Amino acid sequence: MKFKKIRISNIRSYKNQEIEFPDGSLLLAGDVGAGKTSILLAIEYALFGLQPGQKGNSLLRNTEQTGEVVLELELSGNPIKIERKLKRTLKGVSNEYAAITINGQKTESSITEIKSKIVELLGYPPEFVKKNNVLYRYTVHTAQEQMKQIILEDPETRVNILRHVFGIDKYRIIKNNLSILLSDLKSDAKILQGEISTLEQDKENISVRKAALTILHEKINFCKNELGKKSTNRELFEQELKELEKKLEEKKTFEREIEKTQILISTKREILSSINLEIEELKQVVVEAGEPFNEEDYFSLVRRMKIGKDLLEEAGSSYAKLIAKENLFEQERTEVLSKKERIFKIDICPTCLQDVPEHHKHNILNETERKLSEIKNNIEILQKEKTEIFESIEKQKKEINHLEE
Repeated sequence: MKFKKIRISNIRSYKNQEIEFPDGSLLLAGDVGAGKTSILLAIEYALFGLQPGQKGNSLLRNTEQTGEVVLELELSGNPIKIERKLKRTLKGVSNEYAAITINGQKTESSITEIKSKIVELLGYPPEFVKKNNVLYRYTVHTAQEQMKQIILEDPETRVNILRHVFGIDKYRIIKNNLSILLSDLKSDAKILQGEISTLEQDKENISVRKAALTILHEKINFCKNELGKKSTNRELFEQELKELEKKLEEKKTFEREIEKTQILISTKREILSSINLEIEELKQVVVEAGEPFNEEDYFSLVRRMKIGKDLLEEAGSSYAKLIAKENLFEQERTEVLSKKERIFKIDICPTCLQDVPEHHKHNILNETERKLSEIKNNIEILQKEKTEIFESIEKQKKEINHLEE
């Protein structure tokens, strides 16, 4: 910090005075009461304002209502101008105005804010804002008869003042900070040492995991392919399951038809039994009527009736077999038609997962058409045989009815 100039108005013994400070060392010399202390007190006031416990009357010139100090200085190469004013009121003398100009930029603010700014620029601890600036006073100048004030201060304040005066307080702070820093560094070193000790193991684990990850990716790709195949096979299985369910339903239908046929056969047998009973009854009637009975004719008639009933029963059985066979042909035709529809829809072979050529489709379709034609011919033949057997059954029924009459 370098003082350049100070202008004093109505401060102690000075009415209106401007003092320029030359470069280099400066000595204030003069008799007692010449105004040396007034200059130093004016500089202190400019920098810090009125101190706690300090009365404005000790600075403001008697009989004057206002006083002013303007201090110009240079700090770290920056020109600074500080302005402060005192005013006398009924309550006493107090600070009226404070402003600071740095590099041509002027700031007008409260007394405390201006003091905080100056303390910050001077590099003093922030706590000095609310304390007596004895450090400045005893390092810049020592007022007359106040040297002993340092000795009279309390022990803590005296130690702090001396530490600041001799500039050794910073070493205590540095030592404490270094102890904290050293402790943190030791702690960090232990952590880093532990991390380094496991670094090689971590590298090995990473390599193993990378290899495992590669294998896992291969397995995933393989599983995806298998999943695609399984999905295709599942669709085929579901379709086959539907066909099997359909065949199962057809089987149940055939079983119901067989059951009906068996009931029909049982009924015919009951009828046959009833006919035999009637024959016996007729024999009894003939005997009772006293008409001659020709046993040879009777047995001939019985044989013819038996032959007719056997033929009728055989024809009924053949007719039921033809119905069952016809149903099987119908089922086979349904399966061939379903296969034909699937062939039209298939573009990729579910077994080898390759494209199905069009000529292969046509070959399969031609074979399918041949089977359908063959099944159709077989069904027509069966229907013709059914008609013939049905006519034979009706004929046998008529003959049996005629013989019974």
